[in-house]
Amino acid sequence: MRVQIIDDKQLKNCSICKATDEWVENICVNGIEGLYCVKCDTLTLYEPLHSKLVYLAFKKKCMQIKEMKTNNQLTM
Repeated sequence: MRVQIIDDKQLKNCSICKATDEWVENICVNGIEGLYCVKCDTLTLYEPLHSKLVYLAFKKKCMQIKEMKTNNQLTM
């Protein structure tokens, strides 16, 4: 998983591949908000990560989202 820090909190698409809608999910861990892109496996944050534990919490949440999206696509 790649992590990118940006200033634009209004961003609604991936900062790397520009994917939108079904490819991106808003994500919040410990009050830190971000945007996760399933397409390119990128987490876009609006502030730096405070610790390795916060990174691991984001990674776990992103993996859950990725699994959920993959399972939904397989059942369609």
